[in-house]
Amino acid sequence: MRIQHLKAPDDPDVQPTIRTLAADPNPWAARQGRMHLELVNHLETRGPAPDAFAYLSGDDLWLTPSNRYNRVWVSIAVVWRDYGPVRDGCPELYYRLGVKRGDSSLCHEERTRDLERVERVSCEPFGWVTRASFDSD
Repeated sequence: MRIQHLKAPDDPDVQPTIRTLAADPNPWAARQGRMHLELVNHLETRGPAPDAFAYLSGDDLWLTPSNRYNRVWVSIAVVWRDYGPVRDGCPELYYRLGVKRGDSSLCHEERTRDLERVERVSCEPFGWVTRASFDSD
């Protein structure tokens, strides 16, 4: 998947924006940024696929297909569970994905730590087949 920055057409790479979050002095915010970078790198290296637009809103990464007729948004947040396990002084983090279609107020939500599951949940609403779909069969 090629991910282009939706809010900066003159600089289509979204990674510098995410790197700013990864360099945050707050260690939790920095870990969130590093997980977003890891996810974007994973999605971009998984082979040819259509383009997606992305932007960072707060610490949520939003993806939408570049096809303007497909009005689906996938939000990806890096969060921790209340009273969850702590590692290296920080709570264990995972991805919380939300899928919103068009003007619908309904939103499908899922939580996972697995990058291939994030890829599958992110691409399926766009109508894209992923390598992760074939790997699990």
